[in-house]
Amino acid sequence: MCEYIIFQPIINQKKQNSINQSPFLQEQKQYQSEIIKQIQDVAVENSNEKKTPYISDYHKNDKNTFNNALQISKQEQNLAVPVIRTSFFSSNEQLIDEDDSLQFHSFNANTEFNNPEINSFIKLQTPAQQGRTSQFQNYKLGVNLEEEGGKKEQEQENKGQNNQDEEKQQEQEQEEEEDEDENQISKAKDSNIYFKGNKNDLEKLQNNYIQQLHKNKDEQRVQDAHSGGGKFCGDKGIIQTTRSVGKFIIGEIGRKIISGDFNLTQVSFPIKAMIPKSALQTILYGTCLFPIYINKAAQIKDLVERFKLVITASFGSFSISNTFLKPLNPILGETFQGNYIDGTSIFAEQISHHPPISYFYACGPQKSYKFYGYYLYEAKAGWNSLTLKNKGKRFLSFKDGQKINYNFGYEYYSGTFMGTMKTETLGSVTFTDFENKIEAIINTGKVKKKPSDYISGEIKVNGKVVSTCYGSYLGFIEFDGVRYWDFREILPLQMNVINCQLLSDHQKRQDMFHLSKGNIKKAQLEKEIGEQLQRNDAKLRKKHHEQIVKQSKGKK
Repeated sequence: MCEYIIFQPIINQKKQNSINQSPFLQEQKQYQSEIIKQIQDVAVENSNEKKTPYISDYHKNDKNTFNNALQISKQEQNLAVPVIRTSFFSSNEQLIDEDDSLQFHSFNANTEFNNPEINSFIKLQTPAQQGRTSQFQNYKLGVNLEEEGGKKEQEQENKGQNNQDEEKQQEQEQEEEEDEDENQISKAKDSNIYFKGNKNDLEKLQNNYIQQLHKNKDEQRVQDAHSGGGKFCGDKGIIQTTRSVGKFIIGEIGRKIISGDFNLTQVSFPIKAMIPKSALQTILYGTCLFPIYINKAAQIKDLVERFKLVITASFGSFSISNTFLKPLNPILGETFQGNYIDGTSIFAEQISHHPPISYFYACGPQKSYKFYGYYLYEAKAGWNSLTLKNKGKRFLSFKDGQKINYNFGYEYYSGTFMGTMKTETLGSVTFTDFENKIEAIINTGKVKKKPSDYISGEIKVNGKVVSTCYGSYLGFIEFDGVRYWDFREILPLQMNVINCQLLSDHQKRQDMFHLSKGNIKKAQLEKEIGEQLQRNDAKLRKKHHEQIVKQSKGKK
């Protein structure tokens, strides 16, 4: 049984039409709707009927009392605003009437609204004052919507144009504050420290990196390394925006499922959680040490030593390539071109929409080596984590014919909604030279009493161990006690992005352009337009492929 009964006024249809013609009263109506919405939220939480809304009837005398108190004519057609309905019983009988239904809310004795205006807007009566149901006039709303609206309209007119200008200025300031909050990630700067030397300095480093590092015996890791392993996010703005986006995505998915729409591919990820870069560019961050180590590998003949350099270049880039800043998903057919100061060229193209496949290709100076393969991500979300598995492959071939195949580990993001937000690269990476029967398996997170970013493994030739690997992809890498990489001494190279004239080039994306300017709303709109064009393009490509297959079968 309810401790309090709060009536929602039934607004007359004819009077409602006249109210709609007044801009101020439209605003007042919206304000009242917001209040009612908050009332409904509290009513659902505090309902004594286990949060189950349904219609309850009422006694005829009580209806008359209620209508008279609100000065609503029985002859006029009424418009009832939807509300939460709960059951009610009088002290001696159930309220029954087959003609109409009275709308009311139930609250407990401790109900308090966040908005103080709501508390003054509604009159509650204590249980001690509660009488029979015929005394409904004591429970009605404290104001009549139509009369109150008329008074407020007159007050608004008296304030004049200056007050309107002040309101517009406040709205503009609020929008600017919201835009600033949304730009937390898009304006995030690259905090990495890059190699600043010229080509000659780079060649010296290639030939002297072991001598340069031999004095370093400590196990220092990067500043944002977490004590338990991986990198933690220390930017409160990024954490706040990322978590708000996560909650938004969950809500969007829930709404689509409730509505019966199970096609979740059209749930657009909010662009405010992204940086103005294409994923085609960020997947190539894994080549940031190639001008040092892979160029050196191409100059030597020792195949095992090549393995060491390839492993070092791959794991040493993790501190750069693993980040909390999400790039823009590539659009089908999108391309990227770049290079490094040593002459290494890098390319990427989005070749598939479903599944999303990104193909990459890199070529060393004078074509000394070729690095190619593809990324194929598969995401799995937990209640407070996200796992990204890369099912792609990588291939590295040298002029003398040696070819090394290797896979990817997986990325584990934890603290997505609560706790410390961090990212870790886990799993095993296997490097294989089938022709020369050389294999290396490097494991992460399996070094006893060490953080999860520590690595360990062995290089084998014909099944025999010839070298052991130890270190941390956030600090240093050693083979047989000799240090090959230290984040304090060997800095990554920053790629040069080529301004290509191809219309497919990633820099032609309008959502990226507006995002870089901080125009989040326009960027989001352009992103959704691009996604729709991508879906249409994918259908056309599929249709064309089916025609090609059909024609080839006909020729046979």
